[in-house]
Amino acid sequence: MSYPFDLKFYCKRYDNFFDEEFCKQTVNNLQNIEWHKHQYYTSNNSYFSYDDDLSISYNKIPQTEIINKSVSIIAQKYILLDLPEEFHWFKEYNAFTDVRFNKYDENTSMRPHCDHIHDIFDGERKGIPILSILGTFNNDYEGGDFIMWGDQKIDMPAGSVLVFPSNFMYPHCVTKITKGTRYSFISWVF
Repeated sequence: MSYPFDLKFYCKRYDNFFDEEFCKQTVNNLQNIEWHKHQYYTSNNSYFSYDDDLSISYNKIPQTEIINKSVSIIAQKYILLDLPEEFHWFKEYNAFTDVRFNKYDENTSMRPHCDHIHDIFDGERKGIPILSILGTFNNDYEGGDFIMWGDQKIDMPAGSVLVFPSNFMYPHCVTKITKGTRYSFISWVF
């Protein structure tokens, strides 16, 4: 039995998952919700942030339900169709988090990290994140490149969705926005 050993194989981008009009409406609605400074969670149950971190929101907008359903569709496609047959033992998951919206204003970024997140589990919801599902809504900004493994730029056209394992082998960051505002979402499958 042989498995693909190239880490890039398990990082899959799905283009045109959301159409241009849906993305425009989403951005318009995201401009009118409440945002909070992103915080990193540490293994000793504390939080910290940097002055130039992005902003996040769990607020609901009219598109939230469609995006959540899309996360389920993408997770199933990735697991059931896009993984090799040798992964027959990995054909299901428990659930996924509601989407978290991300807003990168000028001079904000997200530092290198991995998505082995623990604070999404509250005692009732249990598990470990196994997949990160990231989507973008616009491209009318400068900077804001999605970088994986320190030097691999992954283009993220508006309306695209990227899926990758939520572990230490997939470190990633978003470079500083130099002009405009970048809007995206993230959800974690567990």
